[in-house]
Amino acid sequence: TGPASPPQYAQWILERANPGNPGNMIPFLVMLPEHVTWRDLHSAVLDLVETHPALRTSVRLESNDPTAKLLQIVPPTPRQISLESRSVPDFTQASLRPIIDGLMESPPSLEHGRVFRSVGLLRNGRLSAVLFLFHHAAVDDPSLRILESDLLAALGGSDQIPEVQTQLAWASDVDSAGVDRASWKWWSERLEGIPEGLEIYDGGGGVNSRRIRCRLDASEKARLESRAKAAGVSRAAVAVHTLGQAILASGLANGPRFSIGVPASLRDSHDLERTVGMILTTLPVVI
Repeated sequence: TGPASPPQYAQWILERANPGNPGNMIPFLVMLPEHVTWRDLHSAVLDLVETHPALRTSVRLESNDPTAKLLQIVPPTPRQISLESRSVPDFTQASLRPIIDGLMESPPSLEHGRVFRSVGLLRNGRLSAVLFLFHHAAVDDPSLRILESDLLAALGGSDQIPEVQTQLAWASDVDSAGVDRASWKWWSERLEGIPEGLEIYDGGGGVNSRRIRCRLDASEKARLESRAKAAGVSRAAVAVHTLGQAILASGLANGPRFSIGVPASLRDSHDLERTVGMILTTLPVVI
């Protein structure tokens, strides 16, 4: 048991505000090697839970007192895990969406300590894939790559590499370090006069919260990478700048200056290379 990390704290608040919000969840599909049995898969998933404490962690208040601290609690590895089964004609989004919607009827819960659900997928009668639905508080993008690698290694008979530093240990370090005065001053100066929120107006004069997902084709991606290379900056910097300019040009922003929240990894130590967890923060980029 130890203090909840800042990302866990944020996810806990979001879960309390809207428990069934699909934005709190991450579906993840892993294709399986041939001849994998249900027993093999169950054993491999159980190995993941044992190796990575974040997959069995709950986050809850230490008491009902208004000043109670938010803690993450890591219980021992369970003897069994729930592994459901479904049959699918293929692994397209159209085939997987109904399964994900079904899982969302009883979604993973951070407070209850069930941070993922898993479903073995049968195609033509053969166990061919496993679909996970993770709570975002338990995993970030690097975590998914670690979990896929470890799952396939376990199915191949290899031992999983233990974590050097767990999410719990990292959160304890973050909590003890706090925010120094220099960092606080630096951020305060750059965000001075910037509105706390971005009001997005619709055509009828009301205010809506909109989620817009954009995908770049190969040619647009090549152009973005070329511009980033010419300017000596990252692709992410070019993408954020382009998004900001698009918001300004479209008139969606209520004012000439605003900030965009950009996810940033906090994996700044080699000890975290094999750590599964939500080790992210959101940085405000001023446009």
